[in-house]
Amino acid sequence: MKRLLSVILAVSMLLALLPAMTVSAVENPITYTYDFRSTATNGIVGVPTIDSYDKTTSQGKWMYYGMSDDLAALYQGSYGYNRTMTYGFQVQTTAVGMYAQVKLNVPKSGAYIPTLTYYNNNAASIDVEVFLAPVSATDKFAAEYKLGNVNQRGVAANNEGTVSFNAITTTETEYVLSFRIGTHVGNIAPAQFELKETDAPKVEYTYNFGWSQETNAVREVPDVTEYVAKSGTNGQWKYYGMSEGFAYLHNNTLSGTLKRTFEVTQPNNYMNISFNAPGQYASLMIEVPKTDTYYTPEFTYRSGSGSNAIKVYIAPKTAANPRAKEYLKGIFNAYEKYSTGDTVTLETFKSDAAETEYILTFENASTGSGNNLGAISLTLSEEDAKEIKPVKEEYAFNFALATVGVAISTLDTYAKTSRNWKYCDIVSSSKGNTNLERTLAKCLNIVPTDSSGHWFSLTLENISAGTYDIDYTFTTVAQGGIGDLYLAPASVSENSRTNGEYKIGTIDYYEADGAHTKEHTAKLLKTTLTADGDYVITFKHNGTKNSGSSGYQMNPAKLRLTETEPDAAAGTEADEKASFTVQAEKGGRVSVAGDYDVVEDIEIGKSINATATPDDGYVFAYWRNAAGTWLSSNATEDFTINTNTGIIAVFDKIPAESDTEVPVYFYNENGSLIDSKNVEKEKTFGVIKIAQPSLTGFVFDKWSVEDNAVITKLTRAVALYKASDETYDVTVGGTIAASGNYGDFVTVTSSDNNFSYWMLGDDIVSYDKSFTFRVYGNITLTEICEGAKRAQPTVALDVIGENYFLGYTVPAGYVKIEAGILFAKSGTPTIINFNSKASEKTGSGQFVAQASTDGETIARGYVVFKNPEGETRVMYTN
Repeated sequence: MKRLLSVILAVSMLLALLPAMTVSAVENPITYTYDFRSTATNGIVGVPTIDSYDKTTSQGKWMYYGMSDDLAALYQGSYGYNRTMTYGFQVQTTAVGMYAQVKLNVPKSGAYIPTLTYYNNNAASIDVEVFLAPVSATDKFAAEYKLGNVNQRGVAANNEGTVSFNAITTTETEYVLSFRIGTHVGNIAPAQFELKETDAPKVEYTYNFGWSQETNAVREVPDVTEYVAKSGTNGQWKYYGMSEGFAYLHNNTLSGTLKRTFEVTQPNNYMNISFNAPGQYASLMIEVPKTDTYYTPEFTYRSGSGSNAIKVYIAPKTAANPRAKEYLKGIFNAYEKYSTGDTVTLETFKSDAAETEYILTFENASTGSGNNLGAISLTLSEEDAKEIKPVKEEYAFNFALATVGVAISTLDTYAKTSRNWKYCDIVSSSKGNTNLERTLAKCLNIVPTDSSGHWFSLTLENISAGTYDIDYTFTTVAQGGIGDLYLAPASVSENSRTNGEYKIGTIDYYEADGAHTKEHTAKLLKTTLTADGDYVITFKHNGTKNSGSSGYQMNPAKLRLTETEPDAAAGTEADEKASFTVQAEKGGRVSVAGDYDVVEDIEIGKSINATATPDDGYVFAYWRNAAGTWLSSNATEDFTINTNTGIIAVFDKIPAESDTEVPVYFYNENGSLIDSKNVEKEKTFGVIKIAQPSLTGFVFDKWSVEDNAVITKLTRAVALYKASDETYDVTVGGTIAASGNYGDFVTVTSSDNNFSYWMLGDDIVSYDKSFTFRVYGNITLTEICEGAKRAQPTVALDVIGENYFLGYTVPAGYVKIEAGILFAKSGTPTIINFNSKASEKTGSGQFVAQASTDGETIARGYVVFKNPEGETRVMYTN
């Protein structure tokens, strides 16, 4: 709020049509000075008539204009009725309402800051109202022309004072400056009045919430249809409504009856709003002066130690939901401002093109009672076109009742007692359980009768669409169980509310020495709500009792939803196209099904169906890529194109009787091609076999072809292995969490309710609290506990010796297209810029590969996937 500047005066009021503004520099500003003093020392000049007086000083002109009938003199001295020029003319009064006026000439219309200099030549108390009105105005004392009040009570005599008023805009050449006696009688001597040119002012409209004409008055709230023009303010407002269960604006007994009241309490004149539960609200109607105009609201308030977070909404009267998120203009902490009050700037809004009546709503957003919000005033400052920023929404739900040990009533009679929530339903076998009560620990005590997955639901009303961080506060107890939480739209059927898509967290309520005395807070899944409306929170026992617990209890205490930004899409956008070729080596040809030319680009994620057809005298051998890596032994195969690649069909010549050599292929047990060569006929396999191969985690056993077998035709030999007995450890936090042989499944489990994800080195490897994977070596995992996170695809790469180990996950809602390891000789490999790659084939989520030996020293894991929105993206390891 823009405030009046004063050295020794207090100016009490702002006017709508003489608006306030922040003064800014104007190039070569004009100042008109009207001096009410003569240059003669102690000179006494008789008061001239209205027609003959004309004194010019500086650039302005002024003349005596008039006085009220009961104001006998401007100054009554020893010379009779005179105007003294020593200190200006003196207004000597005997009654409230007397006035004196002078006429000013304003040569140039525009925006000005008015300043009054005066001399106090006695110590009498006085309150003078100052007005500046065009000569043409019918009522020179209309509220729109008031500059402010000069209050010199308590100011010592024989002192000069100066007060600067709010900026005004002049449109005529002659104005009348009036001094009218206010609430106290006394004398004042105006000495000089200035108008200093400034920038165009921004209009302010102020709505006061106190009854300014009545001291300590208590008034009953008028009917919603009764329009109330507030005395002493520029704005108008009327009572509009309040939430159910909200009995009063102020708890005051008037004639023995509890009233909804507006109360004025000196010295601040405020409306006292008493909340007794989160989510309660009170609404007033205000009239904005202009349609289709930008306004920045500022709210001045005082409040008490019982107050906390307060929401302010400003919505057109025609709004379907005046407390929808789009109308939220601010959330602020109104804690302990009893003595001085405070002012908060709210977010800018634009008034409707046709609507001038707006609903102003104050809502308690704290998790406990928020008492005694003292609404002092609201000021709307007119703005040029300005960006309108949405306010981040917050909701607080307190599952505690002020009265302890109150049993939950039946489904039909349960009353709302906290912020917009109500009892919804519980599994039928537990509805009659008398242990279902809000306990002395101020939490909801849910006691399933057994471990069969009982559940309990509450409805959270009037939630706006958006993405929310969710903080869940609960208590622990020796009888605590393990419970899942679900948040679903109220429109979802009762049986579907606990589907996996609505799950937002799992909580362990067990603590050996707990008896509802220890409070804990967990961050549940960040959740996006897609539509405005009611939502249902469900607490469900998940059927697994904590091993140390003797019961199944779940103990909710508080829930807070805080709007936040949605998570960025996992991975980076995949390049739209990838280059590929499909070719055949000597001895055959290839064909591609569909409309794809084998040499043109293709969209990432597309599949092609290729068929290799041998020529006469040849047989198909296998498919390989441009780097020589074996891809498949099927003559017809589907290839998904996710990287720049060449797909090559390899054919073998069928040996003739006269041929002296035949081809031999050597495969690993996992189907990958190790090597191939042509060998002389009649050689035994033991003579022509290659060096004993290796497979990580296994010990070579033998070839599928016996050493004494005679090679006379095309031969395929497979290396066979047996499991290694070497044991590997998985370490978490310096402690061995699991051990196993290569390829064994092991599981690590977090016990922290704020678990986020597991990391391997710099990569996230899993969002599962219980993470199961195959052991491939000694590894160290890091447990991150920053609150639950929504699962996204992960990919991690580890290196042990010459082996590269890839692990990845693709959660529900995502579709895996390809995962693998990219190798490069320099730079950072990407899916369209690499030297060679190894692609995972089995879909198991883990595989191992080795780089070729021709200088490929850089490796990078990747996974290509489609997200729930259907976008193709790629995630790389760090």
